[in-house]
Amino acid sequence: MSKDIPAEILAANTPAQFTGRNVRPKFRRLRSGDLWTIEIEIEESVWQSLRTIPETAFIEITLWHHDGDTPEQSTPKINENEKGPWGDYWHSLFRDGLSYSLEIREVLNCEPKDVRTKLHEVFQVSTLTNVSPDRFVTWLNQKRLFGLVTLSRQVEHRMIEFEERANR
Repeated sequence: MSKDIPAEILAANTPAQFTGRNVRPKFRRLRSGDLWTIEIEIEESVWQSLRTIPETAFIEITLWHHDGDTPEQSTPKINENEKGPWGDYWHSLFRDGLSYSLEIREVLNCEPKDVRTKLHEVFQVSTLTNVSPDRFVTWLNQKRLFGLVTLSRQVEHRMIEFEERANR
């Protein structure tokens, strides 16, 4: 292992991107419960940076995979001018399981993987970041999806709390 590669310290709540190869999902059954992990081959500089993350930290991963020949074609590109102000709201909703809600899948008549696309069609937008929480809640109320109204309000509340803590 080379010691001349300085580790980039990964800041909390800031995205970091790296490339890996030869992904190997792993499973172990322990007395304390089942454990699912992954093993990925990465560059040493990435490994050094990942070592700066505290052991108790949670990480969120967005994954694109490709055959290695044309990665730029695999990564979805959204024009920065098209992005709206509610990206964090939508990211939190999907992270909290919006796609897996039976209610919304029944109304949209789709599988979990198609919820996002169907919502784009419903709201006639290229990105959901242009759909405000109030607009989404109005639609949810029209469709009588009251459980998801609660989820939406919880996400909004968490975002407000996070902003307040950040501004202290």
